[in-house]
Amino acid sequence: MRAVLYTCLASATPEEVEAERAECERIALAARCQIIAHVNDRSPDCSGLDRLLETAGSEGIEALVVTSIDRLSLDPARLRQITAQLKQAGVEVITPHPDLDYAYQRIRDALLSPWELGGYGEKKDVKDCELGED
Repeated sequence: MRAVLYTCLASATPEEVEAERAECERIALAARCQIIAHVNDRSPDCSGLDRLLETAGSEGIEALVVTSIDRLSLDPARLRQITAQLKQAGVEVITPHPDLDYAYQRIRDALLSPWELGGYGEKKDVKDCELGED
């Protein structure tokens, strides 16, 4: 499987970037991936990730390796968009703990989506709500 290593660190030293890249390489090799590139972004600039998303399908990229799913985005809506775009392009996201990463993503979605989508309207005090009422 042809894979790109992706690292995104806010204010990292060259040594920290290298350590993150080395961890991604270890993950990729354990998943039996052929490493074809490494992209490093400095958060919040995600220009490298944006380019990967635009070209992933046409470049023959089959996997994107990260140390944690939240390296792609801390914003739940953006993370959903990114993972959907990668899936549509046929790119698998590989992490060291995929079950935990995707459980984390689902939990964040479940907790934050109603507010993002405007589903709850005005805030209510707990004392104003009764079981079975909004």
